[in-house]
Amino acid sequence: MNRTILKKTVWIIMGHPLQLPLALAIAREAPENLQCNLLVSRHKMWKNIETAELASNFKIIIFFEPIYYADSILEIGKIIFALIKTRKMIRKLPIKTEDILLSLEVWNYVENLITTVFAKNKQILLCPEGIRPFVSMSSEKIKALPGGRISKAGYLHHFFIEPLLQLKKLTFFYWVKTPRLDHGIAYEQDIAKLYDRVLILKSLFKTDLAAGEMHYPYPILKKADEKTNEQKRIVFFLTGYVKNENYYGKISQILSNLKRIYSAAHLLEIRLNPNYPDAYRQIDTGGWVINREPGNAEQYLIRHASEIAGAFSHISTTMIFALNLGLPAYSYHRCMDFEQDYVAWHDNTYRDAPSEFFMKSFNQTPEPYQPIPDDIGRSRQSLNKLYEILQNV
Repeated sequence: MNRTILKKTVWIIMGHPLQLPLALAIAREAPENLQCNLLVSRHKMWKNIETAELASNFKIIIFFEPIYYADSILEIGKIIFALIKTRKMIRKLPIKTEDILLSLEVWNYVENLITTVFAKNKQILLCPEGIRPFVSMSSEKIKALPGGRISKAGYLHHFFIEPLLQLKKLTFFYWVKTPRLDHGIAYEQDIAKLYDRVLILKSLFKTDLAAGEMHYPYPILKKADEKTNEQKRIVFFLTGYVKNENYYGKISQILSNLKRIYSAAHLLEIRLNPNYPDAYRQIDTGGWVINREPGNAEQYLIRHASEIAGAFSHISTTMIFALNLGLPAYSYHRCMDFEQDYVAWHDNTYRDAPSEFFMKSFNQTPEPYQPIPDDIGRSRQSLNKLYEILQNV
């Protein structure tokens, strides 16, 4: 006797649009019995996104205005009002008790409210490997960090605002005093206790997956027919994060060397960070074209995957996506004289990348590395693992 496969509705919760390719991959490949809807905390970067394709992949799409953590005690009242208002909206969502919540986002109050209001629903988190070590941290662990401290507003969030709203996840908003003063957010409890299932997203270069891991399924987003008459491209992803002396001069050296190697047979393009649209004025762009196509970096890479012969950056974490889309990608972050903790953070982010990915000097000729074996197959295997969990959780 054949087992009847029940239809289920999956509500994908996301925030930053860099998560959009993951949501699209899940929705496009989902079996007929899984309907995917989309709940979005509208990060400011959504203004750069082409949204026309979303309607064909998700039956329901709902945007919520984001709720950010207070930087001062004076903002606490506004945060409480926003949380109460958004919770009322969330309670009206047509989410049934048998529906599944699939989170792609962490440290987000809209996600926290949704998983709180619908706490009885099965909940799954897909967590990128690069952030897994610090998604959850105790106050003691935060204070053990170099200059680590929880802000006064952070304590108010943890001990007053979040209990007042009866949020499922209690958080710590903290600061770390390093050569570059930085801040972060962490859950108090481990994510394994906050969700019914957690899957860690791993690089396609990771061959031996554990039971609680899956590959980034990005390669299935590439066009099936990769034949093109377009000229092959070399693309450099530029940001404006000035971190050290002669920062832009170093980037100019990188671009000059890549031009020397590739200009005879390739189109040379620079993609700008939307937050720093004028950063290119600080560098020597001779021989390079500024690409201003609409959409974010991920949409650009998907659109031109068959034409891109190499993706490069000095610091942009877009390289995570490029690597796992199956493109030759390279990072110069080890060459830029960044602070050691900053280099270590990026090394951890790319820890499963091939050794050729890590450029050793500005004048180096990039070394080719073997294509990811059966990248489409690995993507489908991981998606099938996720679908099986969704159908049986």
